[in-house]
Amino acid sequence: MTAWSTTRRGERGMIPRLGGHSDASASLWGAPDDPGVATDDHACTPATPFGGAPPRRGMTLVEILIGATLLVGGGGALLFGMHYAMMHASFLRQAQVAMNAAQSQLEQLAAADFDALTADAGYCAGTCTNTRRPALTLNGITGQLAIQIRPVPLTDTTPDIVDLHVAACWQQRGRVIGEANGATACADGAADGAANWWVDSPVMVSIRVARRS
Repeated sequence: MTAWSTTRRGERGMIPRLGGHSDASASLWGAPDDPGVATDDHACTPATPFGGAPPRRGMTLVEILIGATLLVGGGGALLFGMHYAMMHASFLRQAQVAMNAAQSQLEQLAAADFDALTADAGYCAGTCTNTRRPALTLNGITGQLAIQIRPVPLTDTTPDIVDLHVAACWQQRGRVIGEANGATACADGAADGAANWWVDSPVMVSIRVARRS
């Protein structure tokens, strides 16, 4: 009768062996001092320094270069976007101030006596360039308002209807805003492709008024 016996955990790793085995069976199952026999449950775990977990693989040079490229590109795009947003916000602030000034001038003209409009320095009958240009201050930047008054029809010398037009021109970061002759002098010219006797600008207001009977 064959007898089976087991050893305790930590001695033979729960490996059964035949009792009274021969040298051949001992060679098959491993001698008690055989280093090839597992002695605990973690015998197959690779050895690591200080008994910790296996070391993790680091980043390669290619991965580092790709990450650095993405970081630099994304950061540059973010800075450019912020710079553009600040410039646009500055333009909007100045345009709002200019619009308020132009609207105020237009309301004063609309409330004035009709005969005073035809005597204004900005009045002109026919194809002429008479323009009154009061100064305009935008957050420390000096510009001009262009006030133009034209009869309807344009060649009428005793009009009962006139067009009132107010446009704003100024310079921002070396760029002239509005149709101007020079840096800030509002004047009609070839800036809009053809002279139409009106000063054009991103900030301009117009109204048509009639003589009160």
